[in-house]
Amino acid sequence: MKVKVKFFSVLRDAAGVKEALVELRDGAKVSELLEELYFRWPKLRDERDVIVLVNGKPSSSLELKEGDEVALIPPVSGG
Repeated sequence: MKVKVKFFSVLRDAAGVKEALVELRDGAKVSELLEELYFRWPKLRDERDVIVLVNGKPSSSLELKEGDEVALIPPVSGG
């Protein structure tokens, strides 16, 4: 199955791309997607604190489906 991944802010810089189409086994979970992304773009490992949205909803353990859109966003901080 294929899912679309969008990278934001420092994660976009670390990956060097704005978005990517990633092929995974059917039934793969978000954690498996993250491991694939860390393999492709090792610099992403430096940014382990990541908010994961699947089709606009927070999720870190959801089983992915064909055509899902996954957004990777660094945590927001400020003062």
